[in-house]
Amino acid sequence: MTDRIPAESHDDRSTDRHLATRQDLQRAQAVGRLGNWRLDTRRNVLTWSAETYRIFGIPEGTPLTYERFLESVHPDDRTYVQAMWQACLRGEPYDIEHRILVDGAVRWVREKAYMEFDAGGAVQSGFGIVQDITDLKATEEALRRLSQFPEENPNPVMRLDPDGSLGYANAPARRWLAALGWSPGGPLPAAVRDVAADVHRHCGVVEAEITGADDLTLWVSAVQPPGEAYVNIYGRDVTKRKRAEQRLQQARDELEQRVADRTAELERRAGQLARLTSELTLTEQRERQRLAQVLHDHLQQLLAAGRFALDMLASRVGDEHAASVHQVHDLLDEAIEAARSLTAELSPPILYEADLPAALEWLGRFMRQRYRLAVEVEVAGDIPPLREDRKVLLFQAARELLFNVIKHAGVNEARVDLAADEEGRIRLTVSDRGAGFDTEAVDSSPKGGVSAGGFGLFSIRERLQMLGGCMEIAAVPGGGAAVTLLAPCETSEAPAARAIPAGEAHEIPPAPAGRITVLLADDHSVMREGLAQFLGMEDDIAVIGQAADGQEAVDLARRLHPDVVLMDFSMPRLDGVAATRLILADHPDIRIIGLSMYVEADRAGAMTDAGAVAYLTKSGSTDLLLDTIRRHGRRTV
Repeated sequence: MTDRIPAESHDDRSTDRHLATRQDLQRAQAVGRLGNWRLDTRRNVLTWSAETYRIFGIPEGTPLTYERFLESVHPDDRTYVQAMWQACLRGEPYDIEHRILVDGAVRWVREKAYMEFDAGGAVQSGFGIVQDITDLKATEEALRRLSQFPEENPNPVMRLDPDGSLGYANAPARRWLAALGWSPGGPLPAAVRDVAADVHRHCGVVEAEITGADDLTLWVSAVQPPGEAYVNIYGRDVTKRKRAEQRLQQARDELEQRVADRTAELERRAGQLARLTSELTLTEQRERQRLAQVLHDHLQQLLAAGRFALDMLASRVGDEHAASVHQVHDLLDEAIEAARSLTAELSPPILYEADLPAALEWLGRFMRQRYRLAVEVEVAGDIPPLREDRKVLLFQAARELLFNVIKHAGVNEARVDLAADEEGRIRLTVSDRGAGFDTEAVDSSPKGGVSAGGFGLFSIRERLQMLGGCMEIAAVPGGGAAVTLLAPCETSEAPAARAIPAGEAHEIPPAPAGRITVLLADDHSVMREGLAQFLGMEDDIAVIGQAADGQEAVDLARRLHPDVVLMDFSMPRLDGVAATRLILADHPDIRIIGLSMYVEADRAGAMTDAGAVAYLTKSGSTDLLLDTIRRHGRRTV
């Protein structure tokens, strides 16, 4: 407990200083009759300082909008104020004086505004100050009236003759001149003479501040009446106001410094959050990828190998066990399909093997096949390759939004649009013509629209913001919905080459004449051995070699020249597509059959485009596999 006392005391002192500063600022604004305001033009939310509420005579804390402010403006001034505000929104200066009504009484204020624009030049908000100049206006009017009775005027009034001498000064003026060091009969203070000289030089009204001893400050207006050579000077003691303004300025400078320090700290933390968000997205996806790889590289391969072993067993058991074997066969097929589906949902390989447009095309096909949701994917123009965290986040977000369509929209069609906008951002829009929703209800929801099993609209928006992007929602109940994701277009760097050790090539003695010779290429030893045993039971087929990766498959094909190569799609060092091209470039008479756990049409298309004569799945019919080998391998028999 004693270790915490100093920290708590420090926090208390910091809080006290902060409160004292805030109170000083409020007192300074009250003394200077100067308030400040901020208007969020997008949300039409107007925020006033305590002094601004006092100036307008509105209870502090009352919710405000621009229209509520306009109601306080004198009816005769509203058109003028509105016109000046519209000009300000176009970038013109906003420094005006107008009247307001406070409890039926007319008061004068001066307002000055500074607009804040976003990167695209659109108005974001406005910040301004408002000063109660009712007293100043009243003084000006009083000076006008009192000029007729200068001796009764409580403010300094004096006249300077053409030769620069003092022609007249009322009592306040004489006292003020004395404060400046003037004595009757002596020369006028230099500051007064300078004001008179400015009047003669500019032939108009000159206003200036003149400060004497003890910081006594007078605001003077000097004018040369038409046709006259003398100069009239009217003054007003603004010492208190100047001191208040100085205190206010000092408080404002301190506040601005604190705001600058706080802003720098927030920017630093925002950078940290952006990096953490990126790492969180990548870590989450890497774990998904790891689990998917375990399912594909181990569980699915074992299940497929078990299925080959079961097919070999089925040929050796009697009819009395056929039903049991068939039941086990069906269970293995269901297990393979479940593992394949789970792999695709966890981490589809296309996400790492292709760009975002291709991944979204795959997602559209997946949604149609698995959930009967027809997804139209439209890609406008060229999309640059994205950093992995951007690509993964946009893909996951698109998938989550399509799941929302399935669960809530009540339609079986959706659309995905992808484009790069003029600001260099990636724009991804998922839309539907379904039930829609209330966007305000989503914003006010504690979870921000999270659906079961996903990270929801709130998380999508937060993650995008941490990466410098944003989310826009356009939806109405019964009118469909469109969710647009905007992300910075930061391109990816080419990944460093990863060294993968070569497998152990397995070469078998030459097969007897008349058999179809087969080379097996698969990076899973269990699958290779299972295939070898299964094919070894056929009298007309001979396995003459096994390769553990694509490069070994190329080397063995050149040495052994098999009739058929069973080529896995995904292998280290060289994948099945590249290995197929290399083999056929040297030996176009070899027949290559693609064989993989993947069932996607784009993989089959890639293999056949490379020259494969067929593409089969490891979980498919073994009879179809044998028939395909015999149909394409008979050429050499």
